[in-house]
Amino acid sequence: MSNKILECNRQFVESILKKYNYDSHELLQMLVEIQKNTDKGYIDRDTIEFISRELNIPEIRIHSIISYYDALSMESEARYVINVCNGTTCGLMGNGRIEKWVEDILGIKKGEATDDGLFSLKETPCFGACDMAPAIRIGDRIYGNITRNKIEEIIEKLSRDELYPEDKRLSTDNGSLKIITSNFDEYDGMNIIDYIGLGGYEAFNNTVKKGIEESIDEISKSGIRGRGGAQYPTGRKLSQSRAVKNERKVIVCNADEGEPGTFKDREILKRDPYKIIEGMLIASYLTDANEGFIYLREEYYWMRDRIGNAIEKSREYGWLGENIKNSGHDFDIRLVSGAGSYVCGEGFALCESLEGKPGIPRSKPPYVKQAGYLQLPTLIINVETLAAITTVMKNGSEIFTEHGTEESPGTKVVCISGKVNTPGVYEVPFGISVMEMINGLAGGVSGGRKIGFVQIGGASGGILPGSKLNIGYDYETFSNLNMGIGSGAVVVADDTDDIVEYVGTVQKFFSHESCGKCTPCREGNKQLKRILERFKESKGTKEDVENYKRIVKTMEIASLCGSGKTEAVPLKNAMEYFEDDFLKRVVTDGF
Repeated sequence: MSNKILECNRQFVESILKKYNYDSHELLQMLVEIQKNTDKGYIDRDTIEFISRELNIPEIRIHSIISYYDALSMESEARYVINVCNGTTCGLMGNGRIEKWVEDILGIKKGEATDDGLFSLKETPCFGACDMAPAIRIGDRIYGNITRNKIEEIIEKLSRDELYPEDKRLSTDNGSLKIITSNFDEYDGMNIIDYIGLGGYEAFNNTVKKGIEESIDEISKSGIRGRGGAQYPTGRKLSQSRAVKNERKVIVCNADEGEPGTFKDREILKRDPYKIIEGMLIASYLTDANEGFIYLREEYYWMRDRIGNAIEKSREYGWLGENIKNSGHDFDIRLVSGAGSYVCGEGFALCESLEGKPGIPRSKPPYVKQAGYLQLPTLIINVETLAAITTVMKNGSEIFTEHGTEESPGTKVVCISGKVNTPGVYEVPFGISVMEMINGLAGGVSGGRKIGFVQIGGASGGILPGSKLNIGYDYETFSNLNMGIGSGAVVVADDTDDIVEYVGTVQKFFSHESCGKCTPCREGNKQLKRILERFKESKGTKEDVENYKRIVKTMEIASLCGSGKTEAVPLKNAMEYFEDDFLKRVVTDGF
């Protein structure tokens, strides 16, 4: 590294390394912070060499991390990178038009930059703005409901070095129940005194008074299941975590909300972050853990100050730290950032990422609860699940059991997007019909059209035709359909949307996000991509149909982690319910 470059950057980079005690396990956090706070907007070779020497690690390790995560780069980029979301909802809402508009306005193609280095155009996975689709991201600023006039105005202002006003991320929730989301709009999400005035931290006090066994039993009676997609009974998960004995145990709040069509955790973290911190505190007390992390997806970096404030205020008021409120329990939380990887929502991949490595799943056993982060017993738990724990321990299990069905008690926070009049986040009782959610809460299909199909649970969720939506939104109904509730996403397509094109979007997402570790997922995605491209061009064959089914089945059975296994669900449903749409694109014999 030249002395000139060191003179410019050494002090800044050294301050970041020092902040993290030159610990190579913090490498990902260092790299994210360096890139976010440098004018270059990327990590150059000289910086990589310097970090390598200071941390005494090989350069290839740094390269492997930067090349793995979407948010990190080793290449110079334009000052303003226009990232067009290629998620499922934005695909339905016309993201392809945005790319064409930008190409026309700036005279560049996707992947190119203007000659002056001011603008470039990229395609990026879903960044959680589905209620504003179609959306773009420039830096940490989100712009939604993009029209040609709006993108022209944004580009014009940025050309003059002026910021275009960012769209407010205020998701509609009119008509919702207010149980898990009871504090929404009751305070600003920042003031801890207001949170306490709403009964904040009563749930933790109740937990201490009840004791560990009775508290876990209360959570079990409520019927809460994991809200990140796995649907595992929360009381059982807490009991199993507590049973693993170790002097040092860890809790991780999984705020890596990467499922396309999903933005409920965004709203919970933004509008009621203290409830999540209290939920982590309760879970730590019940499982005898003393260290906590909130793993926040990079696409939500704009929320770091808000969440960091809630952590700091909780510490200041004695709700984090040593001997919390004379309970004899010590617990503290760190806020850490992801760097753009869907697979990091999986438990072991998240642990690898926390350790400053590429987020690649490990083989099981042992399980995360036994040997997760730094091989320590680790409890990974979703944002909404933590909010539900706080709700139950404040109000009692009856707050849940008086809603829902016998097998699916309580409520669920869902996010409805796509071709609906009022996209947003809604809290619904289990058992409500899917059709009622779409028509009653989200205002029905936009333009008065009919529903073509709906994907439920995120990109890995099942797909159902419009004719099969008069069903209960609950665990038992979806289990009978060999589907799951998933992340709570409900993406609605109308009768003009093409299922083959949509499945191509879903598969493209998984091709991009596959970590590549296991053969069924890695090679299966390569083959499925080729097959779907032929279908989209109406050049499919009957053999393609059979190979498609065979590959999907293999991925479902043999993939290493949940990502590869659940990817099979929408692909299988699409062929099950819409096989005729695929067959219409098969080349007829003799042509």
